[in-house]
Amino acid sequence: MVSVRYIVNQTVKRVVIVVAVLLITYFLMYPLYSKLVVVEAFQGAARAVKIIAAKRPGININEYVRLIACNILKYQYHYCYSLCGCHAPEIVNELNLLGYYLWSFLTFNFPQTNNVRSYQQLGFSGTNTAQIISQAIANTMLLLVTSAIVGIGLALLVGPYIASRRGSLADNAITLFSITTWSIPAFYIAMIFIYIFAFQLKILPPPEVPNLSNPIDVIRHLVLPIVSLALLHFGGGALIVRALMLDVLREDYVLTARAKGVPERKVIYGHALRAAMPSIVIMTAIALAESFGGGIVIEQVFNWPGMGWLFWNALLSHDIAMILSVTYVLILIYAGALLLADILVLILDPRLRRG
Repeated sequence: MVSVRYIVNQTVKRVVIVVAVLLITYFLMYPLYSKLVVVEAFQGAARAVKIIAAKRPGININEYVRLIACNILKYQYHYCYSLCGCHAPEIVNELNLLGYYLWSFLTFNFPQTNNVRSYQQLGFSGTNTAQIISQAIANTMLLLVTSAIVGIGLALLVGPYIASRRGSLADNAITLFSITTWSIPAFYIAMIFIYIFAFQLKILPPPEVPNLSNPIDVIRHLVLPIVSLALLHFGGGALIVRALMLDVLREDYVLTARAKGVPERKVIYGHALRAAMPSIVIMTAIALAESFGGGIVIEQVFNWPGMGWLFWNALLSHDIAMILSVTYVLILIYAGALLLADILVLILDPRLRRG
């Protein structure tokens, strides 16, 4: 019962965060969003009138576009537009538009981008906002999950090892290496790798959009960005795991296990690491969630068609529909990652299950 209540409470908190950020985004972007709604209505009307005009030549196209667009605004968006001869109270008009905004994003009915062809030239095959974003998410997950498995996996192996040998040569060397890789920006490491492996040794391809339908080409283009991000994950992860393990290794139950003659490997990886896992899980979830938006630079350096690259190109082209949609998806990913971390912590930490 305590576990169910805990999960429900955490879920409600994440939903509140998502709605709050949606509201903040709306008020910041209101002038652009209200314009976007009107443009969408008139573009939809123009497409409809084009079909009508083909069957009934000689009609007043502009008037038909205006009438249809006004009906779209009135019945779909519940928005009272002045050029339609509508003069509803301002507060009612704004609340209707806000309600449509929240409902459309919460139901994943994203506003449509006008730059589909531009995104297709960048490597996306989708024909609308939702399809393009879904492809970008898949590409980003392929990059981030693989690099996280490599980097954080190594950190979980190395961190406890150097913590148990504090002050040794291995501890000092690995700690120095971790600080270095964590301190140097990932894009700088990436450019060094590109220069060495793509332009000097020429054993890996230079930064370019891969052929996503060719698995071999995708793997070859993934090697350098995965190694660049894995080094970043390893540097930060190893230092954090080491710090957590140093605290856990001082606990009485660890000293008791050693006094009973439990093998050192089992003490470190079976007792101490397990006790530190809740904090490590939260650290991993936050790092992965932040990487979805923070991977803009790495994806830009390697021309990898992921969420960061999509968001950057949407900014360059002033594509408000795509900017709002990608922002919302990143919020969901971040909130979902935190909720998943809470559930995993609940599983790993029996104290929470007991309330």
